[in-house]
Amino acid sequence: MDVATNYEGSYLSTVIANADGTGQQNLPIPQGWSGPVNPVWSPDGSKLLVTMLEAGMPPLRAAVINPDGSGFRVLTPGKSDTPLACSAWSPNGSRLLCSVDRSGLEGIVSIGVDGMGLTRLTRSPFHDTLGSAGECGGGDSEADYSPDGTQFVFMRKRCGTGPAPFRDEAGTLYVANTDGTGLRQITKYGQADSHPGGSVHWSPDGTEILFASQDHQLRLVHPDGTAMTGINLPPGNAKGPAWSPDGRWIVFSLARPESAGVAQWGWPTSTGPGRTAAISLRCRTPRTRTTSSAGAGRPGHDRPKATLGSLDAPAAGPSGSWRTGAA
Repeated sequence: MDVATNYEGSYLSTVIANADGTGQQNLPIPQGWSGPVNPVWSPDGSKLLVTMLEAGMPPLRAAVINPDGSGFRVLTPGKSDTPLACSAWSPNGSRLLCSVDRSGLEGIVSIGVDGMGLTRLTRSPFHDTLGSAGECGGGDSEADYSPDGTQFVFMRKRCGTGPAPFRDEAGTLYVANTDGTGLRQITKYGQADSHPGGSVHWSPDGTEILFASQDHQLRLVHPDGTAMTGINLPPGNAKGPAWSPDGRWIVFSLARPESAGVAQWGWPTSTGPGRTAAISLRCRTPRTRTTSSAGAGRPGHDRPKATLGSLDAPAAGPSGSWRTGAA
């Protein structure tokens, strides 16, 4: 299994690697483009959906590209200057879920992989907010399909007030049918991480929605909003969670305050001077029977319970050694 993730800093790129962290290589992109960020594998694993900038300038562009850098194609629905950031493929690979970030038009749209058939699904009541000490990008984003393709989940961000509206912004999760009907809120405002890295993903078996929370942890919730639970993680700022195709693993990044290190796949170890500050990890999610919290009379259900092994993380360089510690 290959994975794709971002290194963040003065230079942004997408890195493709084997699931054990070996074979890391940057995704080649055409000259004149920067990024790419927010990579998402197509269902058949043959392509990547990415968000990019041309000449380093807005608007955001959604593009499809092969893992070797060939087949680069920018999606330009409607007006060519429409800012479009796409986050999910439909299960059959024919359509994409994207967010539009333009004042007054914020919302989730669906579009064919050929760039045709743009369909609006949501219209956010919240918009970008500019204060004297900063800006907040309000609206709808981070959408993902349910595995059967009948529903989607997304984040709605409400900007704060005052000179720095990003400081008290708040995010929540909504679920809707793929035609935009049946909209329902499944978390409270302030529970979902509305800042960069606060991604949302539906589990492959359809029973859980995984998201990064405002308190920098990872949480699971049922699509009906019941039985929210946290995942026990080492100290740090957890971001960008995603599922493995079989639903047994979660991969995410963990920012740690010890030093300015490199991103790395694997398990965390005890920390100390010289340890990496940003590590991409995965945790295993063996199923355990629990009792439903939605009320008496409902049967129990399977919930993921994370267990972590460890990886020795050197101060520099991309290598590390696996130790299995999961059931």
